[in-house]
Amino acid sequence: MKRKYMRHILPLLLVGALCCGTASAQNSLTSKKVQPYLRLGIGPDNARGSKVEADATFGYIGGVGFYMPIGSDGLFWGGELGLRSRGFDDWFNEEPVHTHGAYLMPQLGWHFTLSSHLDMALRPHFGLFGSVDFAGDTSSDGSDLDVGIAPGITFWWKKFGFDMEYRHGFCDFYVDKVQANKFMFSFMYAF
Repeated sequence: MKRKYMRHILPLLLVGALCCGTASAQNSLTSKKVQPYLRLGIGPDNARGSKVEADATFGYIGGVGFYMPIGSDGLFWGGELGLRSRGFDDWFNEEPVHTHGAYLMPQLGWHFTLSSHLDMALRPHFGLFGSVDFAGDTSSDGSDLDVGIAPGITFWWKKFGFDMEYRHGFCDFYVDKVQANKFMFSFMYAF
């Protein structure tokens, strides 16, 4: 584990736990209060760039977050803090490159009620994330830090959600001019 990053990760985890742990939520998704949630997802990690020929590897994401309405028209903002993987299967070295790290992501989105009787909703969202690797295979040519975009959409039924999200990093990963990306399928639970 890279100790120099742990002093940055632990305060982020504590702030996220404090925010989500002290937030109160109602059962309805259209609540006017803060709505904390848990996320656990899987999907392919991959990389794109001119200096790599790669296949996807298995990836994961897990975190805690919250949504909070802005006004009464369905617009919301939120944040998420968690752990994630990034990597790819390198054809040239014939071995996978995989890292593990923490991320922080503020996001904006829109709440569309599909059925108030059944408590179903769609929430398209867009986030900007920052992350740092603390374990795994990285190269001195790449960066342990990453920033990027994360558009997605979540289907909610009562307290259960299913999210599809694409994440694309902009910082060089493993070697110059190679960026990490992933398409994640996550299960979510609002409490």
